[in-house]
Amino acid sequence: MARRRGGRALIGEINVAPLVDVMLVLLIIFMVSAPLVVHGVPIDLPETSAGTLDMSPLTVSLAEDGRIAISGDYYSADEFIARLKMLGCVKQRVILRAAKAINYGQVLKILSLIQQSGFTNVGLASLPLPE
Repeated sequence: MARRRGGRALIGEINVAPLVDVMLVLLIIFMVSAPLVVHGVPIDLPETSAGTLDMSPLTVSLAEDGRIAISGDYYSADEFIARLKMLGCVKQRVILRAAKAINYGQVLKILSLIQQSGFTNVGLASLPLPE
């Protein structure tokens, strides 16, 4: 290493103790302030006439004779798609209730029609096994 005029050698290392002290203080500050961020600031929100969204599941029934019903009203396949699109919110959950006697192909056809209407959150209704 090069020497200075005073005859002392240059220091080639960094003292990390002050850096560790600062980091620990910052860590403590973040740990203390984190619970305050979770609760947020109380805000008096404005009122609106829009109301809340009804996100109850939409029930689609497939009868033993192959008829399709939405909430008790029967529809043909074309009317069924139009009615689903008219209902609006595609994020709404759809529950398909198919009779036990319906074959798998018919259930898949109805699932396909529901998907064509834009719904992606679909469930199949069933009864629990008897004990």
